[in-house]
Amino acid sequence: MIDRYTRGVAGMTSWAKTAKRCVEMTENKQWLPEVLDEMHKQGRAAFSWNEVRVLVRLVLGYIASTKTDIKVIPGFQGSSKRRNSTTFDHASQAIV
Repeated sequence: MIDRYTRGVAGMTSWAKTAKRCVEMTENKQWLPEVLDEMHKQGRAAFSWNEVRVLVRLVLGYIASTKTDIKVIPGFQGSSKRRNSTTFDHASQAIV
């Protein structure tokens, strides 16, 4: 068990560094603190044109607008089937 955890952590370490940098770029944190200090000493402004956030929001908006939910339709046997179908609808949406 510990061997599996150790291998998993080793594999995730390099990925986590890259993922952290990607999230920072998305959240307008492109500049490292050392670079910001150096630029401030030089009297330069640290501009950030965030092209990553625009693309992420575009993709998330496309996914949200084209999402199709699976609906369970009741049969012809009365209201108990309707209640079951709504329960199945809520369960399937919670899973996905």
